[in-house]
Amino acid sequence: NLLFLGSLMSVLPMVVVFRGDWTRENLAKLSRRDWGFLTVSAFLSSALTPGLFFYALEHTTVTNVVLVGRIEPPLFLLATWLFLNERLNPWSMVAGLLALAGAIVIIAMRGDGALLRFGTGEMAAAGATLSFIASTIVTRSGLRNVPLGIFSIYRPILGTVLYFFLAIYLFG
Repeated sequence: NLLFLGSLMSVLPMVVVFRGDWTRENLAKLSRRDWGFLTVSAFLSSALTPGLFFYALEHTTVTNVVLVGRIEPPLFLLATWLFLNERLNPWSMVAGLLALAGAIVIIAMRGDGALLRFGTGEMAAAGATLSFIASTIVTRSGLRNVPLGIFSIYRPILGTVLYFFLAIYLFG
């Protein structure tokens, strides 16, 4: 799988660039909470999200996956406002809602009840989008004190291992 190999190959240059962050002192500073957030972030972003997207692509069209993914911009803005207390930019929200409305119109124009047909693939695409949003919220809220090098190496390594097992479960 290209995603699996790409993740593994991306770790090699990151180890070279960020090896200085992997000191006993930096590792000792990390709490169990930090390791927990790193692990949840790795699972959501590097295992669950791509696993659900690939599952969605197996059960619906690429067009439907892309169109369902248009729920991400307004939901992400809403999530950062609710969970991170970030200021909600009304113009960004309007733009996200317009993109979502456009996707709904495109689906509705297909005819033959396409708007009302929301199958397994579309649900997986929505789940992948929600998983991506959750990963970003976890990363932004819980990993502010984690050195970039530890985050940049630990997350893809653990995520790749978790994705491997998830892919075996989902795809055999």
